[in-house]
Amino acid sequence: MPIFTNRSRPAVRLALAGLILLLFIGLLVGLFHRFASVGPLQKVRHNGETYFRNDPDFGRRLADRGTQQAIPPVWVSAARSPGVRRVVLLGGSAAAGFPMTCYHLGRVIEARWRARFPSEPLEAVNLSAGGGAGAWRESVDAAMALEPDMIVLYAEEDAVSGDEAGVRGLVDPALTHGVKVLFVLPATKRTGASAEENKNDFHALHRKIAGESVPAIATIDADRFLHGENPTRGTDDEIFLDDSHLTFAGRVAVAESIVDGMAALWGIAPRDESPEAAAWWRKFPQAENEARRDMLFTGYDEHDMWSLVMKQAEPSRRALLEEKVRDLRRRAALGWDTTDIIVAYERAQLQNPRDPLTHFTAGRLLGLRGEGERAEEAFSRGFALQPDNTAALLDHAAMQTKRGDIDSARASLDILQKYDSQAEGLLKMQAAVALREAELPEAAALLQKHLDSNPGDSEAWLTLSEIQLKLGDFPASDVSRQSGKDAAVQ
Repeated sequence: MPIFTNRSRPAVRLALAGLILLLFIGLLVGLFHRFASVGPLQKVRHNGETYFRNDPDFGRRLADRGTQQAIPPVWVSAARSPGVRRVVLLGGSAAAGFPMTCYHLGRVIEARWRARFPSEPLEAVNLSAGGGAGAWRESVDAAMALEPDMIVLYAEEDAVSGDEAGVRGLVDPALTHGVKVLFVLPATKRTGASAEENKNDFHALHRKIAGESVPAIATIDADRFLHGENPTRGTDDEIFLDDSHLTFAGRVAVAESIVDGMAALWGIAPRDESPEAAAWWRKFPQAENEARRDMLFTGYDEHDMWSLVMKQAEPSRRALLEEKVRDLRRRAALGWDTTDIIVAYERAQLQNPRDPLTHFTAGRLLGLRGEGERAEEAFSRGFALQPDNTAALLDHAAMQTKRGDIDSARASLDILQKYDSQAEGLLKMQAAVALREAELPEAAALLQKHLDSNPGDSEAWLTLSEIQLKLGDFPASDVSRQSGKDAAVQ
């Protein structure tokens, strides 16, 4: 006797179809949860392993809110390495390293930790973003998805909600999963009665929460160490301009105090709660020099950083900074030849061969010196560790375009196109490649598209004007030239 009659077959088929649909939906949901974005991060597969990397759309959401983007590059294995402590840093633009994120605070913390505790492996993942409290809240879930051993919260008052519920939204999930939390009270120079009042309220809230959860939570007062008890306060612009994070020296000082707090919270090293401030500052020059060495921070980078600082400074200080930037440009050109860079690169690799930004820095600087083969080797090492670093892909394409290796340049830009088709600088670099190949109409079209969203790029306007002149479009060339002049004076 047949199991299914003719009359029951439609119902069975319908049931099977429904089951298949449910399985398909379940598969999609599973894939979504496995590979979809988590706040500022997205999961990707690379060489058979799963990694977290920056989600480009997260940065665009910040831009849509009218906030300044400052997002450090992230490429971290989803699987924890045995015996390696994982720290996630959360905060605003100061922690993210604005305006030069290649030397972000998480990377400096990692370098200083390695120098002081070489037998205690650690990786620091920086999920900070210069997008205000909203950006910080989006990063909390991503922080927990990384399964950290500790979360370090270093945030300005305007980056993290000062209300107790907002801060506990981070603390409670961390404590539930056995994750330690280190509050770093902001080290910023703020003036005025309201600013001081807000800062005091903000600090009091963090101290209250930390006091309720000892020893899982601790607080260090970077503001006190780096400003209140700094014997050079008010005179040392090398370390502090308007905010300590704007210079490399300031970042190292903040990182040094954070490493103190992390070591104390884990019980690796005791920390005197009432240190002699002068003694702390006497040891700082050595810490800064070691960080420069370990992170391949060269005269070229110092010039670039101060150039960016100058753009952020008050108009009254720009004349002084312009003189400093000119001096740094001369010192970089005279004091860092090819041999210096090679020696510094080899020394930095010995300290941390797994830092992709060390390789990318060497590749960029060697490329500027015309050392194409050495630069290519450094870039290759970096891409093996972080294959989709936007800045590095653009630097690599620029170097290869200059060398005439258009195929390699286009290969790098293709990788960037797949990762983030709207990456800043992509269209401009694609135009440079087209121009190198004398593809003038394509170069003009790419530059025009770039300028649609970057109308203040005076260099691009002038390049477009020259291309239009060669194409015989004289009226358009005149308009572009004038647009470039207008953009230059704004």
